[in-house]
Amino acid sequence: MTTRGTAKIDSMEDAKTARWLSQTLAPARASIKAVPTDDAVARIRARVLGDAAVRKTQRSIAA
Repeated sequence: MTTRGTAKIDSMEDAKTARWLSQTLAPARASIKAVPTDDAVARIRARVLGDAAVRKTQRSIAA
């Protein structure tokens, strides 16, 4: 996995990575006992999509 400076998903690799991330987190979110903390989700997003994507997501949630 690579970290980029941009938060745009404009390539097949980025789209597949984002899909993988959502599929990986879905089972944990479905089970109340195994739900990852917000900090854990943010760390995973930062590793997979990059810091710019995390900041963009946090801004959209705060708005």
